[in-house]
Amino acid sequence: MQQSGGEAPHEMALLAMIANRLARPASTVACYEQWLADDVYGPAAQALALEHLYRALDFLLCQIESLEQEICFRTAALFNADVDLIFWDTTTLSCESDEEAEESEPWQTRMSPALRKRGPNNEGRDSPPQVVVGLALTRAGLPVRSWVFPGTTAEVTTITHLKDDVRGWRLHRWVFVGDSGMFSEANRQRLSRALGRSIRAVPMRKVTEVSLDVLTRPGRYRDVAPHLRVKAVDVGEGERRRRYVVCHNPDEAAREQAHRARLLEVVRAALAALDVRQADHPKKACELMASRRFGRYLRMDARGRRSIATTKGAAEAQ
Repeated sequence: MQQSGGEAPHEMALLAMIANRLARPASTVACYEQWLADDVYGPAAQALALEHLYRALDFLLCQIESLEQEICFRTAALFNADVDLIFWDTTTLSCESDEEAEESEPWQTRMSPALRKRGPNNEGRDSPPQVVVGLALTRAGLPVRSWVFPGTTAEVTTITHLKDDVRGWRLHRWVFVGDSGMFSEANRQRLSRALGRSIRAVPMRKVTEVSLDVLTRPGRYRDVAPHLRVKAVDVGEGERRRRYVVCHNPDEAAREQAHRARLLEVVRAALAALDVRQADHPKKACELMASRRFGRYLRMDARGRRSIATTKGAAEAQ
């Protein structure tokens, strides 16, 4: 790229910012005003202006797709890394600004859409605007590629970007690994069509097949770690066959069993407080049934009397 007076110093600007990130991480402005001005010796670096750093970042963004692919291949070759497993996860980063980004802002381009948006998170409705960051890693923790999505992006929809952007990388046959936030029937079909095999965490309470066919299937567990044993269960036949791996932590199971026992004692005490005059306490009885903590263990008979449902307790234990 050319500018008035000669070639734009993108190479030196990027080298300076990378060195600053490794030696004394700071913002672009701090890198220029403090680090380059006071701590760095080098005529080429001293000639840099703040606008050179910003323009170098714009230039880098335009070339980011080819650069990330080349960096991934070189890193894998340097460290002899396996890329047969690709681990994928996302997180949200809050912004300091309280204003959402507008699509009509003059600096917006196809390469940099409006990202700063309010979206789903754990901070409540009044949380600041955010962006969603996605990262793909190898089994050794080496980065394959990163993505930044608008703050309104749902985690379960990010699989489409991963599939489309990595399709041309010729990674041969690799296995996608994702957490339960990525689980959906649409994602399962996308992964089976485009990426071959996948390993995804399954939310047990949301998948009927797990409770009906997987957890009820007999079989021996195999110890794989001090606090982990596993059991494989195949559901279906042929190409549509799915393999579930049930993970069991004996220590966690004992802890939850003790917690359920204490909870049931609280439920029994609450029922005893209602005594036989449950009809005289409709509000209290309804509160017990509607409680997210206690309701799962209760049942109501035809006369409106509440009692502990042993089958529900057994299901929770399973």
